Amino acid sequence: MKRIVLILVTALSLMAADKPFPQGVYDEVILADARSARESAKAMVISLEKGSMEKQAFERLAMDWKRVQALYIAGEIDEAYADTPREIDIYHNAKEDITAQLDRIVVSKEEVGKEMFKNSFKTINALEYLLNKKGVNVQRERAMALIAARNLEEKFSTIVQVYEKERKKLLNDESRFNALVMNQLIASSYELKEWRVGEPSGLAKKYKGSRDIRRADLYRSGLSLKALQVIVETHKRVMDASGYVDFGDYAIKAGADSEVVIVRRALASALKNIQTMNTDLFAPASKGLYSDLGRLHNGYYISLIGALKMTSKILDADGD
Repeated sequence: MKRIVLILVTALSLMAADKPFPQGVYDEVILADARSARESAKAMVISLEKGSMEKQAFERLAMDWKRVQALYIAGEIDEAYADTPREIDIYHNAKEDITAQLDRIVVSKEEVGKEMFKNSFKTINALEYLLNKKGVNVQRERAMALIAARNLEEKFSTIVQVYEKERKKLLNDESRFNALVMNQLIASSYELKEWRVGEPSGLAKKYKGSRDIRRADLYRSGLSLKALQVIVETHKRVMDASGYVDFGDYAIKAGADSEVVIVRRALASALKNIQTMNTDLFAPASKGLYSDLGRLHNGYYISLIGALKMTSKILDADGD
């Protein structure tokens, strides 16, 4: 009997390891991350409802969002959700100073719900600020944070619904799935290199030699480097995973062996550099990381997309 059970367990393990493409990437990365973000948002709401301004709950939520953001394709599946990422996160897209406006709401005598009418007040950036600013009126700040958290929970719930509803249709259209994933990897790798590392550290042309942590993502909560890490790890789960056939495996079978090697080596080197930086975005290894992310982006945009004979969308290099 023990032998039969052992054989059965081994067989199940092999079946799990052979989860086919694109099902593995869709279920284990895209859909799983969206569901995790929804649950993290729920936990954040519960924490605030109980009267706690728990930074650990925010960190979990923010990191789950970064994973979803890295491979966000819901807007291409259903154009009604094309603007959802900017309704969740205004990093690098803000045309206003929401902190000054939120401060005014904190000291206002008006009803909180009425004052928190703008979408930008209900983003993850607003939530980060409210949880990390010096308290002035904690009860009111918590009420404001709760409005933002509930909005985020709603947004993540709709993303999950899109991914669940369109799953079968998209998995049956492998060419479309590949194009959506490839375009998002290209866009995300550009943002990693330029927005998240180059601009704050002064390595990008736009701010050559001028460091400013305020240009970094999630700098108020000290999560800039961790956000970078989880995004790079998400790329690795798409390109170099275990337990399912990933996009890298698929590309190798399509003849893009050397191109996949370039991408996988860039990912491994980037993660190694991040580990040595020890939460400091300006650590000496940031130069190596910037180079790694450049190789990653070129590996997608020049090498891999050409080898797979795919067409990418034109990237908005300024991010405006």
